Amino acid sequence: MSAERIQQERHYAVIPVDGSVASFATLRSKMEALRDDDQVRVVVLDVRQPGFEAEDDPAVLRDFVLPSIAAWAGEMNLSRVMAGLFCDIRIGESSQRLTWMPSMRGSGRARFADVLGVSEDDVMTALAEGMLQCGLVSRVVDGDPLEEAERLAQAIASRGPIATRFAKEAIWRGLTLPLEHALRYETDLTLLLQTTNDRAEGVEAFLNKRPPLFTGT
Repeated sequence: MSAERIQQERHYAVIPVDGSVASFATLRSKMEALRDDDQVRVVVLDVRQPGFEAEDDPAVLRDFVLPSIAAWAGEMNLSRVMAGLFCDIRIGESSQRLTWMPSMRGSGRARFADVLGVSEDDVMTALAEGMLQCGLVSRVVDGDPLEEAERLAQAIASRGPIATRFAKEAIWRGLTLPLEHALRYETDLTLLLQTTNDRAEGVEAFLNKRPPLFTGT
């Protein structure tokens, strides 16, 4: 059975999404367990291997607090697509293919349509570059997508954890708000950040020309 791999010094964790994961609810439980780990600031879903098949509602993956990255590879079935679709960043490989399944239903179908920017009735097959152009993946690599996902995870985890969480919250909430309200919400979160120890640490580190040591407080 696959197990989570935690890079404690680099503050991120990798969850293999394969046949050992029984459902989307199980995957969310694994993610929530990592959220409560003080050493983990970013979660990476390794969706490169076949075997993951889930029949429950993928909407349980929505609104996860920590920044999340998915690494996709190979021919993608519906369950593997949905496992990564609720992540903030998705990394694909250059030889990857994706088939839109017309039988997709519920919130998964609606979310897929939102990300692609198409109607729910459209059916399409795309190469990785087409997936990049339509926004389904954030980046396409010729090598191992997990290596790129971990590189990004390390970069994000090196920043202040409260700031990265607030940035994610501002983006996702802002998508559903009028622009004026979204900008106001972002300003409110910025003001909250000014009260944190990490903000003071960032200023001190900058003035002393040293790497910051963020604690998430």
